[in-house]
Amino acid sequence: MYNLDATIKVEIENFKWEGELKTLLWVDINDLERDLVRQAAWTAWFCVVLGKASKLLKDKDYELDKKYSELYLRYSKKGESEDRVTEASIKAKILTDADYNKLQKELNDFTEKVSQLSGIVRGFEHRKDMLVQLSALKRKELISGDFEDGSSPVNLEKVREHNK
Repeated sequence: MYNLDATIKVEIENFKWEGELKTLLWVDINDLERDLVRQAAWTAWFCVVLGKASKLLKDKDYELDKKYSELYLRYSKKGESEDRVTEASIKAKILTDADYNKLQKELNDFTEKVSQLSGIVRGFEHRKDMLVQLSALKRKELISGDFEDGSSPVNLEKVREHNK
């Protein structure tokens, strides 16, 4: 048995959620109507957050490229103590720059968040497929008479008669 008790923390600007994926993606076969409604709401929420995170990732990537260019121009100028400037020495100076490293870490963090959110959205897509299949199965059972749902306001006898 797999341990699905992964606690996830999503925090992208004003969007915050923390909880277990198992709880979020669980399907209650006794209350499919509630799960169908929650499915749309949660999927939309995570898609919006994924969109925001993707934008922030692109912004951070641009910021990192801009910083690289600024540093490249600064370090490509020959210093008084240097005979010549090489590509390797420029790159080494850029990669050891504190501001550049800070931006690189922020980019890596956003990349991880986008990946995490993409996985959650894919999980909701699979959950949707399950809900569709379970709903179809329940509908088939109701029509065929193999299953009685006492709480249903639908006249099952009439539906079964119509589908003969």
